[in-house]
Amino acid sequence: MSHALYRLGRFAAVAPAVIDAGVGVATLIAFPTTSPQDGATFDTIKRLRAEVLPSVLDQSPARAHVGGQTASWADIGNRVSGRLPQFLAAVILLSFLLLTVVFRSVLVPLKAALLNLLRARRGIDCVIHYASWMRS
Repeated sequence: MSHALYRLGRFAAVAPAVIDAGVGVATLIAFPTTSPQDGATFDTIKRLRAEVLPSVLDQSPARAHVGGQTASWADIGNRVSGRLPQFLAAVILLSFLLLTVVFRSVLVPLKAALLNLLRARRGIDCVIHYASWMRS
């Protein structure tokens, strides 16, 4: 497996595998050439999971997992970004229903829901702008 990581050409160093025969686990540590927040690092993680590890372990009953802080944060980011629209919709719907009950009107809750949508969009735009500014 370490040879496959070297052939990928995206790792500065690959530490020798530490094998725990009693448990049946081997740990392999690889250090990428790119920084943790770099897009190429996330591409490397995706490529490891989709191409490299399945091809190396093709005929083997062994399983491989890509872990570490960068991979974990990438997984969390994917999960959060995938659920963000449902979360925002639930918040806006609940605030609309609560305001409808409290004010016994549709106009005030509708205006509040629209402003919540606009604020959420503006907040997301600010985060995207800041992130792109930090990368450059």
